[in-house]
Amino acid sequence: MLFLCGLLRNPKASVAATGILIQTAGIIYSFPFSLSIGVSTRVGHALGAGQPSRARWTTVIGICLAFTFGLSASVITAAMKSVWGKLYTDEPQILELISTGLPLLGLCELANSPQTAACGVLTGTARPKEGARINLCSFYFVGLPVAILLTFKLIRTDWKYQAIRAEELTAAVGDNDVLV
Repeated sequence: MLFLCGLLRNPKASVAATGILIQTAGIIYSFPFSLSIGVSTRVGHALGAGQPSRARWTTVIGICLAFTFGLSASVITAAMKSVWGKLYTDEPQILELISTGLPLLGLCELANSPQTAACGVLTGTARPKEGARINLCSFYFVGLPVAILLTFKLIRTDWKYQAIRAEELTAAVGDNDVLV
């Protein structure tokens, strides 16, 4: 991803903002990853002790905690979007990119946190290869291509034309017209 930033309009600002966002993602990820390790250990111990109901409850509680953390991370990153970048730089272009990307990063954590906890459960049930396959497919075969496609498609969109087009579409709908 970092190499592809060099193809964007302002490569220096894009690389800098991406570096900051990647470091931020690493900080955020440490919490669900730690939870994943704890869930993995507890599920493994419960199953080893012949207590499947305890393993099930550990799974449910772990995934609920992970979802709660993901929601919290999403809210916090959205709230900190104009402040976080100032901890790293005072360049306006970089700050603008961080401000735009940080809420998206938080939104990703909404799904990533429970997924990380679920992979911990798979590890605790002696199925780490399944978790690795899920990660490989979701991040590299789905997430990365979609991110690249959307980035370069949205960058090349003529937003002024799209605004004019939206005005024309809304003006075409009269008072008696019904949208279906």
